[in-house]
Amino acid sequence: MHKLMSAMHNGRLTHDMVVDGPKPLLTRYLLRGVPLPHINTSRLVLNGVLTQEEASSMDQWLGIDDSTLIRLNEVLPEEDFTRKYSTCAVVGNSPKLLTSQYGAQIDSHDAVLRFNDAPTKGFETYVGRRCTFRANNLRWTQLLLHRGAPMDGSVQQKQSGREKMYKPGAKTLLMFGTTPLNMYNEMRQKYPANIIYYVAPEVTHTAASMYRRVAERLESLGEGPFPPRGVRGGPRGTGVARGARADGEGAAEVPASTMPPGVECILFLMQVCNKVVVYGFEPSGAESTTTSGDVKGVGAPAQLYYERSSGNFAAMEDDVTPDKLTYLFLRILALEGHINLV
Repeated sequence: MHKLMSAMHNGRLTHDMVVDGPKPLLTRYLLRGVPLPHINTSRLVLNGVLTQEEASSMDQWLGIDDSTLIRLNEVLPEEDFTRKYSTCAVVGNSPKLLTSQYGAQIDSHDAVLRFNDAPTKGFETYVGRRCTFRANNLRWTQLLLHRGAPMDGSVQQKQSGREKMYKPGAKTLLMFGTTPLNMYNEMRQKYPANIIYYVAPEVTHTAASMYRRVAERLESLGEGPFPPRGVRGGPRGTGVARGARADGEGAAEVPASTMPPGVECILFLMQVCNKVVVYGFEPSGAESTTTSGDVKGVGAPAQLYYERSSGNFAAMEDDVTPDKLTYLFLRILALEGHINLV
């Protein structure tokens, strides 16, 4: 193993992994001790009635207060997410999607997951039209609740037609990341016809731990460095996540994570799908910062297969954009047979 590591420590590991894929021994080293494909968590989504003990254990992550907990227990689903699928597609936002006509293939899956407001209209040939799940991060949830611009003030909204502009986009919604739990309560109230789940915090933190472990091993082989990013939802680069105070303004300190948006949703689907096929996460090639601007020199251009600047869609700092480290992580999972990467 030592000789193998030394042989791979030649400055071309990233290129070799993206283009040709690492050797099986290397992928096993990178995933050693990582419990895949099935992650070891007691639940996938928040459900049932949270006890005070459970609430206390979650407080360190999301800052749940008593009033939020009471309202939450009134609207949480009674059971965990138990539905199973044969094949699932996860559709990212890489502009490389426009180079292949995967639309029909994507629509052939039993379930299709898309992120935030990523459109299908006008792109059906490339990305398909079906959408089983919409995975929403904090900023898109804010827009769905019509709270105005995100906390960084980057969104320019239209003067009229906002109700028409921001819609859930799917019957079933997955809220993830560091979205305050009081927003889950608000979403349930505002969109009663939708099925809304909040991905369990332990799923997100387990996914972040796995991701960081692989990143650290890549760094030990001379790749990167991949500096930690602040947890999504908090001030950029601080490692502070927005808490779940009833007013949505609190902050709770949690460990910083390098995990970009989207990874926990892929790991979530790995628990409920026999086969997960991932589309649209390949970087477009040039070196640049990611959308969040935190990792200079290791990301891909902050661009999507659709154009936000036209005003049709709201630009968000923490969107799912292709970057090199995310693609490497998914490539490793694919080479070990945990997912299919297109």
